[in-house]
Amino acid sequence: MTATMAPDAPAEKKPRPLKPVPDFNELAEFLKAMAHPTKLRIVHAMMPADAVRSPNQLSKIVGETLGSTSYHIRFMTEKGVLVLVRTEPRRGALEHYYKLSDGGRRVARQLRL
Repeated sequence: MTATMAPDAPAEKKPRPLKPVPDFNELAEFLKAMAHPTKLRIVHAMMPADAVRSPNQLSKIVGETLGSTSYHIRFMTEKGVLVLVRTEPRRGALEHYYKLSDGGRRVARQLRL
């Protein structure tokens, strides 16, 4: 009896490279800071790359009062989601302008906001 050779076995598949693992600590902090629909709306309004907006502008975009919007912006700034870019004098007061931080933008993209 002659031994028959098995047909060539398929070549071993190379393992796929892993997708980049997100920074889960950064993501968890972001989610804690964003646990309110108004905050999510603010981030969505800030997603265009060059978006720099004041609380007054954001309150009109997200449909909230200026007081409520300002509260959320202050909180998000403390958590590092937003950063103050500049201030401008307006009618005897200073108007503040914010943008998304690099970390805030990165996490918002991962969440597809």
